[in-house]
Amino acid sequence: MSGVAEGFGVIAIIIAVGFVLAHYGVLDAISQKALAGVVFYVAIPALLIDILSKSEITSELGKAFGVAVLSVLGVLAIWVPVARLFRGASVGHTVIGGMGASYVNGGNLGIPIAVYVIGDATMVIPIMLMQLIAYAPVALALLGSAESNERASVGSVALSGIRSPL
Repeated sequence: MSGVAEGFGVIAIIIAVGFVLAHYGVLDAISQKALAGVVFYVAIPALLIDILSKSEITSELGKAFGVAVLSVLGVLAIWVPVARLFRGASVGHTVIGGMGASYVNGGNLGIPIAVYVIGDATMVIPIMLMQLIAYAPVALALLGSAESNERASVGSVALSGIRSPL
């Protein structure tokens, strides 16, 4: 349990340091945006590649990947009928609500907590891969098609996956 507290503690310290730096003007809005871009477009993908390069990919796509898929599908099996039938939500609202209910922060929170609790960041790889390879591209394509009032195609799903920075 102390590993979980330690993992969240490290995250809290980073957030606090960022808050103090922003509050005292050390990092202005432009610097904050630049740092966020470096983290999102460079650091997290590099970390993911580093973790994948040190792990056995067949083990990462085994049971844990299946559990990640089943957990998302389980949540969506409850959410989608509730949103569409009982609440009359649009496709866009249904997709956003479903992602809010079932998408996990495997990278920003999952990696440091897995390292502190288990001592190994590869435990978050299955959920991150499932989200990056399948879930996010499908959700983004559905959102795009809902906005344009067109049906999502296999090509639009593939393109949304390729356009993702991760």
